Amino acid sequence: MNRRCVLPLLCFAIVSRASFALDTVTRRSTDKRAAGEITEVTQTEVVVNPKVGSPQTVPANDIDRIEWDGEPAVLKLARSKSGSGQYESAIEDFNTAQADIPVNKDLLRADIEYGIAYATGKLALADPDQQTTAVELLTSFIDKHEDHYRFFNALLLLGDVHLAQNDVKAAEADFNRVSSAPWPDYQMAANVAFGRAALAQGDPAGARSAFEKVAAMTVNNAAEQSRQFEAMLGLATVLQREKQFDQAAETLGEIIIKSDADDTRLQAEAYVRQGDCYAAMEGRAKDAVMAYLHLDVIPSLSVEKDFHAEALYQLARLWPQIGQPVRADVAIGKLQSQYPNSPWTKRIANE
Repeated sequence: MNRRCVLPLLCFAIVSRASFALDTVTRRSTDKRAAGEITEVTQTEVVVNPKVGSPQTVPANDIDRIEWDGEPAVLKLARSKSGSGQYESAIEDFNTAQADIPVNKDLLRADIEYGIAYATGKLALADPDQQTTAVELLTSFIDKHEDHYRFFNALLLLGDVHLAQNDVKAAEADFNRVSSAPWPDYQMAANVAFGRAALAQGDPAGARSAFEKVAAMTVNNAAEQSRQFEAMLGLATVLQREKQFDQAAETLGEIIIKSDADDTRLQAEAYVRQGDCYAAMEGRAKDAVMAYLHLDVIPSLSVEKDFHAEALYQLARLWPQIGQPVRADVAIGKLQSQYPNSPWTKRIANE
């Protein structure tokens, strides 16, 4: 081919490749990613138009993360920090990324807004001083981005923060909106949340009903299985409240063994509740310590800051019972330094 013909073709290829957006959607259910230009985002799905082939539709409940074409490098770091529980630092990086995004990049800007709201919401579960800000940020995100693929996730977290504030009525309103999601796993999540709200109101019968509804459902995938384990954990908590500690501890042990180790929030709460059961049983203080200790020695579990703070409080009370008062002082020191505003820190200071 004549060199005069080849050069324009090469230039066209380079320009075409450079002008084609490459957004990448990482899914929860498969190692395969959807890459191309994201052309549509709604509450329920994201449409990706690949460079070759037909458009791919990814359900919102199957999206782990989206990496956007041209996003600043600091945004990837922010996501990583948020995923490992470094929420304060993540918020700083999200804000840095936000300042570098052009005004017309609406989808990318919305993702960053969610990142900031999510990280603040997770902080608020362990730090009451963050709760008002978290509610404001999550509510703002939900109101502004009703067609965003993180809409139902934001509602779930907002409900959890409202529960942490003891605003059960507001939490139930959030969870009721989640129940309208089109996927069984989110409908299950809403019912589990209703059960937790009932427990917060001192209604174990109502909680049991909500949890049993989920526990009895047929599950078809890993996401639904995870929600069912959450329901089993709720039922174990009801048993614990009813002082059926042996049965509750057995159920919690089953959850810990059978659930996915990457489901860190489920695992963290299961270990804490198992510790609660053993602590209430005669002669099981060492077993209780071992259960709580998981939260302090396994980094993936200590990411769940509210449960980590609770575990440190319980360890501070239990170490002297098994002849290790110095370790109790260490636990108190960690609680005070890492979670100065936690209710558990205030409780130990008043004992």
